[in-house]
Amino acid sequence: MNSEFRIQNRRGRGFSRGFSVADFRFQNGKRESRTEKRERGTRNAEPFSDGAFRSAILVRVKCPVCDSRKGKRTCPALGKKICAQCCGEKRVTEIPCPADCSYLGPGLENEWMRAYAGFFEAVGDPEKARRYYRTLASLFLFVRSLEMELVRHTHRSPAYTDSEILETVGLALEDFRTEEKGILFSHSSQSPVVQRLLKGFTEAIRQLREKAEGEGSRIPTSAVVDSLELMHAQIRFLMNRPDDNERTYLDFVLRQCPPSYFADGEDEGPDEPG
Repeated sequence: MNSEFRIQNRRGRGFSRGFSVADFRFQNGKRESRTEKRERGTRNAEPFSDGAFRSAILVRVKCPVCDSRKGKRTCPALGKKICAQCCGEKRVTEIPCPADCSYLGPGLENEWMRAYAGFFEAVGDPEKARRYYRTLASLFLFVRSLEMELVRHTHRSPAYTDSEILETVGLALEDFRTEEKGILFSHSSQSPVVQRLLKGFTEAIRQLREKAEGEGSRIPTSAVVDSLELMHAQIRFLMNRPDDNERTYLDFVLRQCPPSYFADGEDEGPDEPG
């Protein structure tokens, strides 16, 4: 039996197809030496010698956003593969994600669920956590509308910070707590930036309540208070994260907005801080 027949028999293959004995472990009945294997591997790697093949692959799949991690997700906005971290952290805020991106919807939902799960765990007081949860479950659409109104007024200017948003929501909360007691009083801020934002935010709340009444429903003052309390606590929670970002909450809410959200309001210039 010749060496070719023995090799095919060891591999369990038929004998009708040709092959190169250099592709197998045995050649002419002898075990291939390490030197021969190394030399054969070098020949097969041409023209990518001296690690060039590996370098070419690494360059081709590196994320163009961070220029460090491997790009695995095809980004329709950039037309390139980006890493999962850049996709999650920079979607909508820095990358103009189209509405049909397959990663956008699931990514926003996962981020929203993780953020609120961490928030409920951090509340500490079980009764307060249950109250926040009931508010979110029953007034979800209203809370989302309030968050998006804040973003509508601030998304064009990176100068706004979470601390200004926290003060704005806190003052609006005090206004409606006072209204709940039957007293109409508008609280104010010493900061002109917060004062302008507060005026636009409270007007947006009034319009949302009027719209609800026009559609046959009603948003009582107690519901507004509960929603603002939840938002105020959520902002403080996100502000306490160990990072240097002064817009953690704003960026979080902005990522939750659909890409077409601001398209209809491009002619409405937002307030500029200063």
